[in-house]
This record gives sequence, structure tokens and C-alpha cells, in this order.
Amino acid sequence: MHLAEIVRRQAVARPVAAFVVREPGANFDEAAVIARCRAELAHFKAPQSIRFPAELPRNAMGKLDKRAIRAPYWSGIGRGIAG
Repeated sequence: MHLAEIVRRQAVARPVAAFVVREPGANFDEAAVIARCRAELAHFKAPQSIRFPAELPRNAMGKLDKRAIRAPYWSGIGRGIAG
């Protein structure tokens, strides 16, 4: 597993989704990742769902572009997205 980014709801600090990029040959599914998160994180920090994109967006400096990941979940909300 390379990276995971958690997207949170605006009004509640409850994680909605984690984005996980699998390494070649990795064999795990959404249930396994959620179970691992629940075992290692506080209950309120465990994601409700997992997405498995081929790659995560990066900015010009090569850092994870959190705004691009969060944008579909925050569309229509009248506040900016903190990077």
C-alpha cells in the first residue's frame, strides 16, 4: 500500500473515504483495509469506505494533491478546502 488519504465530511470530523494505491501484486480488499484501520486507529478515525485508484494526483512539487482528491466530495459546499 503506497498512500492513503482520508476525505472527511464538512460538518462532522468523521472520515468518509480513504484512497489506497496498491503495490503491484498486492491482494487485499476494502474489508481488509477497514478492519486494519479499525484495529489500529481510534474508532472515529476509521474510514467508512475505501477507494482503490491506480494513482493519486500530485502537485508540481510531487506532493500529494489533497485538494484534487477532496474536490468531488466538497463540490457545492460554500467554503474553501484547506490543503
